[in-house]
Amino acid sequence: QLVLSNNVRLNLKTTEFQKNRISLMARFGGGTLTQPAGKTGLDGFASMVMNLGGLGQHSADELEHILAGRNVGSGFGIGEDTFYLAGSTTPDDLELQLQIMAASITDPGYRDEAVRQYQQMLPQVFTQLRHTINGAMGRMQAWLHGGDHRFAIPEEETLAAYQIEDAKSWIAPALARDYLEISIIGDLDMDAALPLILKTFGALPKRDDKKSIDPALRKLSYPETPAERSFTYESKIPKAAAAIAWKIPALRENIQETRRLNILAQILDDRMRKKIREELGASYSPQAGANPSDAFDFGILTALSLG
Repeated sequence: QLVLSNNVRLNLKTTEFQKNRISLMARFGGGTLTQPAGKTGLDGFASMVMNLGGLGQHSADELEHILAGRNVGSGFGIGEDTFYLAGSTTPDDLELQLQIMAASITDPGYRDEAVRQYQQMLPQVFTQLRHTINGAMGRMQAWLHGGDHRFAIPEEETLAAYQIEDAKSWIAPALARDYLEISIIGDLDMDAALPLILKTFGALPKRDDKKSIDPALRKLSYPETPAERSFTYESKIPKAAAAIAWKIPALRENIQETRRLNILAQILDDRMRKKIREELGASYSPQAGANPSDAFDFGILTALSLG
């Protein structure tokens, strides 16, 4: 573990699990936690803008042509409490991979063609939300998280109205200065890799030296319990689900308790399989799972049976 002069944190680890392969992840900013109020669904839009926009000097199509035959590439994602760039490469292409990832931070494309592709897919997405169980499950998750804008399903018109500046105003400040940590793991020669890292991530402008997020952003409202709600959708296929949810502690508060809850969920999952599927034959895929949050102030354990 190293701290570079520009405050970039660096985690390096050599492993033997996969020959000739190196995985990289750069984490920065506050992710979903910091999604602006009133901008429901902006995370999905911003992800597409960043992934389809290429770089400032080259479109995504141009990059694909330029990088043909090289083992490089990275994708942008939004986690609960972080933005991230992730990719994998080989030792021979590590320098190019680092250059591409560093360029994604200093010179993202923000191209209108990404907006057009996003808008073109919206009708199909909302058709699925209206006519499949996924839409009902999404509304259930929003309710379980107190209707918070970061979990709500927006109207199609809201998403269709988003433009480049909506994504840029949210993500650009985090790209420019927020606390940045990069992890590089795999078939790695540290002595050879360090000069390459210093030429790329080490050459970035100075970053914040610690992660700072307003604690108020972590707070959500869980429904008063016990409570029952029904969520419906229109479909010619008779399909429904029954779910029970319990509030559980957040991951960061108690990792030991989280592990206990994961074991509990596995036991419940096995008992549901034996009773509902094998004994009653009432559902093919009953399941249970614990989802403790690493960012918000609670998580949820869910038991679900599809029928």
